[in-house]
Amino acid sequence: MARFDPKTKKFTLIDLPSNGFFRWVTDALFPTILKIAAWFPQQNTHMWMSHHWYTGLGRKVLNFPYGIDVHPQTGEIWYSKLYANKIGRIDPVTLEVSEFDTPLSGPRRLRFGKDGTLWIPAFNEGGLMRFDTKTRTFKTYKLPLLASGEYEIPYALNVHPDTGQIWISANQSDRIMRFDPVSEKFTSFPSPTRVTFLRDLIFTKDGKVCASNSNLPAYAIEGGRPVFLCIDPMAK
Repeated sequence: MARFDPKTKKFTLIDLPSNGFFRWVTDALFPTILKIAAWFPQQNTHMWMSHHWYTGLGRKVLNFPYGIDVHPQTGEIWYSKLYANKIGRIDPVTLEVSEFDTPLSGPRRLRFGKDGTLWIPAFNEGGLMRFDTKTRTFKTYKLPLLASGEYEIPYALNVHPDTGQIWISANQSDRIMRFDPVSEKFTSFPSPTRVTFLRDLIFTKDGKVCASNSNLPAYAIEGGRPVFLCIDPMAK
């Protein structure tokens, strides 16, 4: 993790726990492997140089720090590790690091509500996690599916600053969902196009929820081109 001071224009690097020997190897050698791979473009050199290939551990050799947000009340820095299935806390004064195992795997783009509750999408298990930073306890919710046996991949998540409701993308089924933390119920909004992959969500001043379609490649989406879409949850 890096902290940048805009006044001094200096970085402070914070080492995060490696979570095992093979993940330590990745942390230590990954920059070097990528640098060497750049000497041989379009040859996937980084693939055959990587120990994920030889050990059979796949993505388990990665930590993959991903999401990051700041606690609105304490200033603590919280982050997620997508492949290590952990979230972590950095003390803003001492820079001390603490980590916690998540009950669902694949923690991704976590966000704080204004009340200090941390909300985390579980990308690998189609769920939503609620974390109380005071008691250090989780509560989990599975995203509703359209039919039994389906699989959901929530990626983007954001918390509305006024309502406190959680908005989360359900990319596997071309939907955006709203979760009410009071009633603990989901409301589903279908996307206007199929094969919709959303990576982030924002809120406009007039109450709309917006996102850009970021399929890769772009032609994979219905219509063959990326779009910017908005939902008006109050429209009838």
